[in-house]
Amino acid sequence: MPGAFGLVARLGAMALQDLRYALRVLRHAPAYTVITIATLALGIGASTTMFSIVDNLFFRPPPFRDIDRLVSIVDTNPEKVPADAEPPGSPGNVLDWRARMRSLDAIAMWRNWYYAVQNATADPGLPESVRGVRVSPAFFRILGVDAAIGRTFVDGEAVPGADRVVVLSHALWMRRFGGDPAMVGRQALIDGRPVTVVGIMPERFQFYQADLELWMPLAEDDALHNRANHSVMVFARLAPKVSIAQAQRELDGVTQQLAREHPDTNTGWGGRLIPLYPGREVRDVRPAMMILFAASGLVLLIACVNVAHLLLGRALGRQREMAIRTAIGASRTRLIVQTLVESITLGMAGGAVGIVVAIAGMRLLIPLLPHAGTNLTMGTFGPIEPAVDFRVLAFSVIVALTTGAVFGLVPAFEATRAEALHLTASVVRSRTARWLMAAELTLAIVLLFGAALLIKSFWRLQDVPPGFRADHLLTLQLWLPRTKYPEPSDARRFFDELRPRIEALPGVRGAGAVSFRPFVGMAMLTPADAEGRAPKAPGDDLFIGYDVVTPGYLRVLGQRLLRGRDLEEADREDTPGAAVVNDAMARQLWPGEEAIGKRVRPHFARTDVPWAVDMPGRCLTVVGVASDIKEFRLNEQSRPLMYVSYRQFPSSFMYLIVRTDAAPEALASAVQHEIAAIDPNQPVSNVRTMDEAIAQAAPRFNVSLLALFAAIAWLLSTIGVYGVTSYAVTQRTREIGIRIALGASARRTVSMVIGETVATGTIAVVGGVAGALGLSRAMVSMLYGVTAMDGAAAVLLLTATAAAWLPARRAARVEPSVALRAE
Repeated sequence: MPGAFGLVARLGAMALQDLRYALRVLRHAPAYTVITIATLALGIGASTTMFSIVDNLFFRPPPFRDIDRLVSIVDTNPEKVPADAEPPGSPGNVLDWRARMRSLDAIAMWRNWYYAVQNATADPGLPESVRGVRVSPAFFRILGVDAAIGRTFVDGEAVPGADRVVVLSHALWMRRFGGDPAMVGRQALIDGRPVTVVGIMPERFQFYQADLELWMPLAEDDALHNRANHSVMVFARLAPKVSIAQAQRELDGVTQQLAREHPDTNTGWGGRLIPLYPGREVRDVRPAMMILFAASGLVLLIACVNVAHLLLGRALGRQREMAIRTAIGASRTRLIVQTLVESITLGMAGGAVGIVVAIAGMRLLIPLLPHAGTNLTMGTFGPIEPAVDFRVLAFSVIVALTTGAVFGLVPAFEATRAEALHLTASVVRSRTARWLMAAELTLAIVLLFGAALLIKSFWRLQDVPPGFRADHLLTLQLWLPRTKYPEPSDARRFFDELRPRIEALPGVRGAGAVSFRPFVGMAMLTPADAEGRAPKAPGDDLFIGYDVVTPGYLRVLGQRLLRGRDLEEADREDTPGAAVVNDAMARQLWPGEEAIGKRVRPHFARTDVPWAVDMPGRCLTVVGVASDIKEFRLNEQSRPLMYVSYRQFPSSFMYLIVRTDAAPEALASAVQHEIAAIDPNQPVSNVRTMDEAIAQAAPRFNVSLLALFAAIAWLLSTIGVYGVTSYAVTQRTREIGIRIALGASARRTVSMVIGETVATGTIAVVGGVAGALGLSRAMVSMLYGVTAMDGAAAVLLLTATAAAWLPARRAARVEPSVALRAE
């Protein structure tokens, strides 16, 4: 044991001595040290940024009890629903699932909406529009989450009349009620109705979107037994020792029973269990995130190769020192260890600066993560924060140590080879540096190729017309609470009064309203019967999209009317039903026929679904055909869509669309003033321009990040080529002097130096193009209207040639007499 302790002590003293020596050497070469650390910081910072984002999205399960037992359940119907869709459940069916399934411990329904929140005091203040959720009382028990103050719900609060309780988020409690703990037990006004606050959730609790800020019980009234509407998200906890596969088999059996019992509504419908974590929004971006994570790794590799250049050049520049130390007894192993300690020290310093770069990068990139409408996050179960915790720190330390050790090995071995101490060493080191440069250029070509594809795809998307004029459009959301506007006619009167007031404002060219504006990320479907289309079998229902609009909406939006007429003021509740259909619906339902004059009967009904038409359907005559528009994304295929008049089918939920002469945002306050003039307690939300809404739907994160990585790769590669060429010219000063003394011209000298760079670059192009082709196949789901991009290799080859020009010109100016005295 004493011998072992002595060995450890000697090794520790040796390591400390090597560290002091490395710090002293680096302090005497400040330019080299700063450049090396900065290069490593860029590479480590890029990879750490992506690691933190990927780690947050995919490897940090939410703090819910037994997360592996939590599932969501979505409806399925192979005839009506795409295989990758996840439509919400039918509440009537969910109640049967709860009663019949033994593989589930508990099941809960979840329906989010908008609510007007006020204080229940003498001065309630202006209402605030807040997104909230109606949930089954079992919801919080399924998650295993308790309130921070007060309680969550009990089963009896699902009974109609007992549901006037609310649980607040920590943020809403602080913002609206001043963080007063005594608020629990008091009342607040939700949609003008007093409800009792029973609990405050923990500060970091989040389920799906971060802007869901209140929860109320979902009353199990008669309307909730409806099987025809699919309007609730469903979450469940598996029973102990029950797998998802076992629960799926039981669910399949139950849905088949329900199809036999209720063929009119349930034929063809089933259900699918999906693990709760990660959520769909996160699963959808997994391929893109993995590609971007790999891209950050390529940036790190390029940075490491650049550092290997610097370390090799510095090690070979200390050749005389190494020779002297070898002569006085230093072993090759000792020299390698000292060189590695120096490179690891640089790696750790680069890692420390890289963490700072990563924090800054996360602050810039997290706001660009894809999200739609009012959702503030990607559907995660907690915020993605630019914080450095143990996992991120451990990743950075491991990367820094690995970088310093692995990429310090080549220079260490190269500089301590026996032949490196002789004049023939220049051939060896030149070849090594050239191979490093080829590897660096190969990686950079792959990144530039990927970035070029994404940028070109992004430009193509920007050229795709949305089908309407998006400029000079102001949009805002209005939800008329049913406690204050209980009947459809109440909503009709509100918008009848509002539209003329807004159109009378200076600078307003027109105003309209629609149930869901384009690019909001939501839409409505209804079963319908169409003239000339008979169901082929029971359950073979026709489902079409629909929007409730005001007369003249198409004109305000700037959507073309192809044939017929628009909906008019004369299309009232007491006149024959009218509808305008889009071109896709006309082609699909009546191919080769004139759609105008055809009849459609939507299966509307009285419903508690807040965004749906709340009145019986009736027969509608197609009076016009409008052009197709993009509703969700610019690269989508148009779906059948029907526009119906709010005069015949009033809606309490509408997006106001205002076309202006000047900048639309300048009129936002004036429009809101007119709304307050009609109803001072009516909240307004989602105020934005249509241009902003469309920009939000663009893949900014993928393009921005890969373009940034490619720019870093291009910069590092250019610096690397310059450094390698410059160093090679310096090492070959004597040879170049002899060539010039023997009659070589300046042009020939320049051609020789640049030719070697071009030859190395050509090798890199071959490897880079092969890698880029593989990358393009992996990126196919991220691209639009792009099949190939071969300019990236040429751009980088030209850049490498330009980077070699300065050292080549310097070589051409070498004086033979000076060169011959150089060694």
